Amino acid sequence: MKTGISPGMSIIDQKGNVYRVGVFLGSGTQGEVYEVQGPKGAQALKWYFPSQASDIQCKRLEKLAHIGPPNNHFLWPLVVVKDRKLKGFGYIMPLRPKGYRSIVDLMKRTIDPSFSILIQGASHLVESFRRLHEKGLCYRDISFGNIYINPDNGDIRIGDNDNISSPEDAGGVLGTPRFMAPEIVRGDSKPTVASDLFSMSVLIFYIFFMHHPLEGQRESVIKCFDLPAMKKLYGFDPVFIFDPTKSSNRPVRGIHDNAIIYWPIYPDFFKEAFIKAFTMGLKADEKGRINEEQWKRLFSKLSNSIFHCGCGAENFYDILQVKNHRKLSPCWNCKKPLELPPRMLIGEEIVALHSKKRVYEHQIFKQAPQQFLRPFIEITKDNSGFMVKNCTVKAWDIVDSKGKKSTLRGGQEMACESILELQFSSEVRAQVRSK
Repeated sequence: MKTGISPGMSIIDQKGNVYRVGVFLGSGTQGEVYEVQGPKGAQALKWYFPSQASDIQCKRLEKLAHIGPPNNHFLWPLVVVKDRKLKGFGYIMPLRPKGYRSIVDLMKRTIDPSFSILIQGASHLVESFRRLHEKGLCYRDISFGNIYINPDNGDIRIGDNDNISSPEDAGGVLGTPRFMAPEIVRGDSKPTVASDLFSMSVLIFYIFFMHHPLEGQRESVIKCFDLPAMKKLYGFDPVFIFDPTKSSNRPVRGIHDNAIIYWPIYPDFFKEAFIKAFTMGLKADEKGRINEEQWKRLFSKLSNSIFHCGCGAENFYDILQVKNHRKLSPCWNCKKPLELPPRMLIGEEIVALHSKKRVYEHQIFKQAPQQFLRPFIEITKDNSGFMVKNCTVKAWDIVDSKGKKSTLRGGQEMACESILELQFSSEVRAQVRSK
């Protein structure tokens, strides 16, 4: 199929704005995408194939352009474009920034971000979908082909937003195979916020475990992976590969190695969330599905759990292991025993400390907005040990290891060994433990 668009041509929209077509960026089942130069500089243009340029799709795009993007992580339709010389229509959206890679690249291991970067990316992801759902919209097609991550800092962009609509709207896509909620696979329901939450959990499982949560022993024996087989595996009889009460679908060594390798690495509280998402969450309601706020709290806790082994690998401090008087698991990378890291106890939260660790305000104050631009605390290490730096403009009250009171002003740092307690506000304080 052809759109009639080619590099070098100019498109004039209904308002007389001129868009000069540049390089071809890609194509899909609906149309082609090009870089264009327009009134607001470099942007992207998606133009639909004639068979896909329906009135319903045009009205959906106009509605989305009117609503506006939930935040800047969406490559959102900004304006619908028509040209008298061309059939159909297209829309203008922001360009995907350079350096952002598809989550597919993560699955292929052509990029290898750290756990910290993955957590930041996943945090941005769930916050973006929370804002989308707050607008009464559902994405309908959450999958790893639509998400792009900057492997250097965890920032994300969400593409293919032209299928977004309210759950009541007629038509639209049902989703991508393997990501659709069981009720969508069975044909019992149309996409909703609840089905988005399931698809989001599948995507998050892929990001952290490099595998599908329902593909284990039962998938490995399927000779013909046709539509009936997929409906049974993902819709009519789905079983989580790590279901604690059903062992019929465990991952098979030599076939599902990623799941086998990554599952033991993470702390129990994180794995319990997936057990809930893919046991109780298999039902077609939101009660068993992990929502965006719950994921954000889990990612904050997971980030707080990270500390470094001597080999440099990121590991996770598992409080349940310590409470049950078990030793920490050996380092997943070098297999050497891990020692308890120095840590802060902030209420019931534990922040494991390591060199170059940054702790953000939303990881300490639950009501603070999520942001990864300005750290609240920064941990460094020199020959004398770990240092705590106050990255805010406010002074913190300190009780040192000898019981003496003092303050740590903004920009100042102090040795962890010298700190017994930090008071960030009248309600929030932290105890520091080095052993």
